Amino acid sequence: MRFLIISVFVFNIVAYFIPKRLSKIEIWTTCLFATFLGFTVDVPLDLYGFFEKGFQWVSYLIIFGLYPSSNTIFLNYYPFRKSILRKVIYFIGLTIFCLSFEVISYKIGYFYYNGWNGHGTDFVHLLLKTIYIIIV
Repeated sequence: MRFLIISVFVFNIVAYFIPKRLSKIEIWTTCLFATFLGFTVDVPLDLYGFFEKGFQWVSYLIIFGLYPSSNTIFLNYYPFRKSILRKVIYFIGLTIFCLSFEVISYKIGYFYYNGWNGHGTDFVHLLLKTIYIIIV
């Protein structure tokens, strides 16, 4: 639980204080879309979860605390006007960070797989980040 609280705190502090390259509407759109995905895809499919199987109220802390802030940070630093190579490097670096965060979360027990395995996660991260770029 300590890792989760520290993560939520750090991600939100970073998202709040970084120099903004996005407009307020882009930030709000990103936050709403990330929250919407959390409630419409993550919760109903139950392919993975947090702490214990079944519904956990702490999932709201993750959906409202981590999803919007992490996606705001991702889009804020995305190299929109740079070369394809820079974009690919950014995607790969971000995917490595996300997978590392997921592995740490899994190893300390605040994240578990339920009908899902970590092998598809890298594809899902790339797909979701592409969707975020398209909507902004």
